Amino acid sequence: MTENEKAKNKIKSKIGIWHHVNESTYILVFNLAKERFEDILGESESITNKAIKIETGLLAFIGFFVGYFFTNQNLIVNHVALISWSGIPVFLEVTLLAFLIFPKKVKNRGLPPEVSLVENIDSPEDKKNQRQLVYYNCIVALQENIDFMLVKNENRAKIYTIALSLFLLLVIYIPALTIFLISNHS
Repeated sequence: MTENEKAKNKIKSKIGIWHHVNESTYILVFNLAKERFEDILGESESITNKAIKIETGLLAFIGFFVGYFFTNQNLIVNHVALISWSGIPVFLEVTLLAFLIFPKKVKNRGLPPEVSLVENIDSPEDKKNQRQLVYYNCIVALQENIDFMLVKNENRAKIYTIALSLFLLLVIYIPALTIFLISNHS
């Protein structure tokens, strides 16, 4: 069953005959669905923005310590293995954040006419109910978009939580590693 069919079934289970529903009711439901979808898209954008901030902070933070190591190359030469293994969580962090930042499959605001308009909208049977039919169709499409983005946001939130936790560990680990290398170098 496609996402669109699932969304239609959800809505059909709540509506007996679509054209018996008052147009003002459809308008209200459509506006509420549109607001909900805007909130969900805002959450998605928030995850992306937070990931960008973490990535920027991580790169600046690591840049400081890499700069320090290059000014004291003996630290690198004497501890190549430890420094190399320490790069793995940094690489993992950058990869996780890249999944959150770079283009992803999302549902966009608005609906194209091919989704909004239904087949045979000009049929004689539906002539009196065209607006209700369009609203009904748009509500189904919005429900599909909402369901899709909720799943996407939930998955991205899990990745974000892991990335944030790893970032906090790196903020502790990298200075501790630097102090360890300096104290063992002397």
